[in-house]
Amino acid sequence: MSPEERALRQQVIDACLEMNASGINQGTSGNVSARWEEGLLVTPSGVP
Repeated sequence: MSPEERALRQQVIDACLEMNASGINQGTSGNVSARWEEGLLVTPSGVP
């Protein structure tokens, strides 16, 4: 995994943590995604 991909993955995690702390997205509802090269990084839905 490249340093750039690792940094983007961390940004996705940070966004999830911020949304949870703000009460926007609680528990297993919803997901967060980011474009990466020719594809996407997507958090799973419904996973505790």
